[in-house]
Amino acid sequence: MIVLPESRRVKLPDLTLSVHEAGSGTPIVMCHGFPELAFSWSRQIHDLADAGFRAIAADQRGYGGSDAPPDVTDYDLSHLTDDMAHLLDALEIDRAVFVDHDWGGFIAWGMPVRHPDRSLGVIGVTPQHPESELRKAGVLYESATAFRDIFATHVVIDDEQRFVTGQNQNSGHETAHEMMRLIAQQSRP
Repeated sequence: MIVLPESRRVKLPDLTLSVHEAGSGTPIVMCHGFPELAFSWSRQIHDLADAGFRAIAADQRGYGGSDAPPDVTDYDLSHLTDDMAHLLDALEIDRAVFVDHDWGGFIAWGMPVRHPDRSLGVIGVTPQHPESELRKAGVLYESATAFRDIFATHVVIDDEQRFVTGQNQNSGHETAHEMMRLIAQQSRP
């Protein structure tokens, strides 16, 4: 049975999030979708930690053990990305890589737009992205939907800190090099 690391409540300026962490090293913040929880990342959090990364998965505002503000306007992109920036502050992290899934894509892809000084990069696992808004902001999008199959099963990091996978029965891709080739084929300026 796969279990998340014990959660802790992390106080932000206007609410408290339930946060799971494992490992140390370059921080990777995983943003879950709807209707999911941080538990969605229960397999990946351990793999990333074992590979030398600081893996962080929080229940977004309004989900699971995190506070749920009453007004619908408290759930806009501004609040959600500000939560991630405040989470980095609370965890004493300058910059992080953000990984998305499903509706978490708006948050992960919103971070380099709204908080570029806090974003090391984005790993897009979601099948959709807010492309038009990113293009307006001048952010280059590379389609990374093929990563969805890899993250759904297992993540391995090689000695040079590159994402690598074993054979994935869903995707048929054997290496990170092959995945990057596929991403380059799908890239759009």
